[in-house]
Amino acid sequence: MPGKIVVTDLKPRPAIVERQIKSGSGPMTPIIFENRTDMRVHLYWPDFKGARTERGIVAPGTTRCDCTYASHAWLVQHEDGAFIGIYVADHTVSRIVIRNERKP
Repeated sequence: MPGKIVVTDLKPRPAIVERQIKSGSGPMTPIIFENRTDMRVHLYWPDFKGARTERGIVAPGTTRCDCTYASHAWLVQHEDGAFIGIYVADHTVSRIVIRNERKP
């Protein structure tokens, strides 16, 4: 019998941590981005030095699945530039649910 799949809903970290956060290294793991907003969202991967690398766009009402590594950080922004959150993947299947709530 196959093992149970554990999905962790990641909690956003505030914008202020962007300067301190860098992607670490860990095992490969799936990550799911669910865009429940009415606009496109942009995905950025802060590399090992903390520099943003754009990794894609998730259309309104759609879901994108990707591969990442545990301890890799992801920054999510609305298409108008409004900050949504910084998320750090863990060793399970990580899920980021993006809602219409705005962060300062």
